[in-house]
Amino acid sequence: YLKNGDTQYARKVFDEMSERNLVSWDCLISGYTQSKMGNEACYVFKDMVSAGFVPNHYAYCSVLSACQGLGPDYFRYGLQIHGLISKTRFSFDVLVNNMLITMYGTCCVESLDHARRVFYGIDCRNLGSWNSIISVHSKRRDTFNAFEFFSTMQHDFQPNVYTLGSLITAASSVQNSGSCLEQLLCRVQKSGFLDNLYVGSALVSGFSKSGLTDTSRKLFQKMSVRNAVTLNGLMTGLVNQNRGKEVVDVFNELNQLVNVNNDTYTVLLSAIAEFNDQEEGRRNGTEIHAFVIRRGLIDLKVAVGNGLINMYGKCGSVNYACRVFECLQEKDL
Repeated sequence: YLKNGDTQYARKVFDEMSERNLVSWDCLISGYTQSKMGNEACYVFKDMVSAGFVPNHYAYCSVLSACQGLGPDYFRYGLQIHGLISKTRFSFDVLVNNMLITMYGTCCVESLDHARRVFYGIDCRNLGSWNSIISVHSKRRDTFNAFEFFSTMQHDFQPNVYTLGSLITAASSVQNSGSCLEQLLCRVQKSGFLDNLYVGSALVSGFSKSGLTDTSRKLFQKMSVRNAVTLNGLMTGLVNQNRGKEVVDVFNELNQLVNVNNDTYTVLLSAIAEFNDQEEGRRNGTEIHAFVIRRGLIDLKVAVGNGLINMYGKCGSVNYACRVFECLQEKDL
């Protein structure tokens, strides 16, 4: 049931079990976490401990992942889980500690001190440990420390796709990052990871954000495997540089090469909203609006509706923006 995403029936079966063992609890916690139901995962973990079961590393990793998904609001809960772990043999488990690093990197908004303390406390670090600490610094745009950790890591480990993806993200967050990205591109090519979807998409997005759109396009076209995320990264970089017309050109040129998703249209609409010529923007936006209606996307994702409202508003068609707003089945702030 859980593998098919049916958490309701899975919980019903669980509740009807006359006897449960640790595997039963592990499965339910993991299933809730994978279904993005972090609150339920945390509640079940608490019930499991209250019922007298001693969590194993599967349960700890699952509940820490749930905390990570819930964000800063669950920082204190994550601290409590860490306190529980520290009293067990799993305080020396490298997988559990790697998950603690990632959880603290997401949930502790004030600093990365908790994540660093866990990292430095691991006796036998593996590549996952280094990837975790590099990733959390990358996501915080702490480019200097991300590369410092990478430099130290290379004494014992060779980077994999996750290491390089995090470094590309870190490099992309600073100004004038073209030179750094060029060096990373060389490293990626030497490592044979250029065809990897994760690394390739990160490079396409990074070069686009840095204004090196020709390089970004060439990489996109060289990739043997690409998806909507790859195209969205290229388009988003152009949007951030207020190059709306180029976004439309890129979309028209490359959208047949991938299966675009809802986010693609959200990015496209934000680009059209920045057109200097309001009439041209409105004309392009109306075409996208018609396509969105035909595919029923406006009812599936509120961000698409918000994009339409923003586009019409900035193109001077306030009446159309109001109509879209009134027709939205779901609204957010």
